[in-house]
Amino acid sequence: MKFKYYFFKENTRNFDRADLLEYLNETKYVTLDMETREAEKIAYYDNEDINLKAQFIIGEKSVINSTQISPQYLDVNIRVELELLYPSYKLNKILNIVETMCKRYNLMVYNETFNDALPFKRQTCVKAYQMIKQAYKNKHEDEFMDYSKMDATTLEHVYQYIEQKNHLKEMYKDDNAEPVEFEFYRKPASRNAFVAAKWDGLNPFIIPADAQLFIYDDGIIRKVINFSLLMKNIGKCLEVIDSGLFTIYMLNPKMVKKVRKNITKGKYPEPQIALKEIELKDILDI
Repeated sequence: MKFKYYFFKENTRNFDRADLLEYLNETKYVTLDMETREAEKIAYYDNEDINLKAQFIIGEKSVINSTQISPQYLDVNIRVELELLYPSYKLNKILNIVETMCKRYNLMVYNETFNDALPFKRQTCVKAYQMIKQAYKNKHEDEFMDYSKMDATTLEHVYQYIEQKNHLKEMYKDDNAEPVEFEFYRKPASRNAFVAAKWDGLNPFIIPADAQLFIYDDGIIRKVINFSLLMKNIGKCLEVIDSGLFTIYMLNPKMVKKVRKNITKGKYPEPQIALKEIELKDILDI
């Protein structure tokens, strides 16, 4: 299901269409489709790192029919379409662009949950999205059993970390530190998702504090350990790094052998319930 924002102006439909198209075309992750007919242009947002897609559509005819909108607000035939079930972190990525468009071209925003076209307010736009998303969930509970769930803050940290992994690796390249890869799991009878961090036992690892499971796999030995339990034993070997984000640790390069030995020789309880591996794109915040 698609969610849509529409754009209006007060007492005029005039805006610099060519400049808007140029702005969108220069925006990271956006590609302007030059093959569409002249009457409609579509700018595709596609951030493959976090599996986020949206469409910015600039047409010549109105596609909205509402009696809620005051007559002084005129449809400029621009709309944004995105999937309804995205977590808040992804929505805010699109709203960053929407906010810039509103400021740059003096646009108002409208959605079917609004009483009228409104000046851009992020909180209002987020609330509308969440309201319709929750209403959809209430009507389609069975469908949501195919999706997993994670609290919004943890999920936001996961996406932030994924987008910053290359930067973190560059920052700590002198230590040969490697940001951990994430895997995601859930219990078969539950929607609740777990974040697992994977380490091969070689280089110092960089790991977010949000990890719930730690997977050691050097090709010979594989262990799945509760991360909070592991931290009780190796916490002193980790250092909080200046990531500019949330709490992220790095294994002290001098402690790699010690930590590897602790994990491979230590007696850590294995999970008592079989865990099912899932994909990040199937994890929601509701």
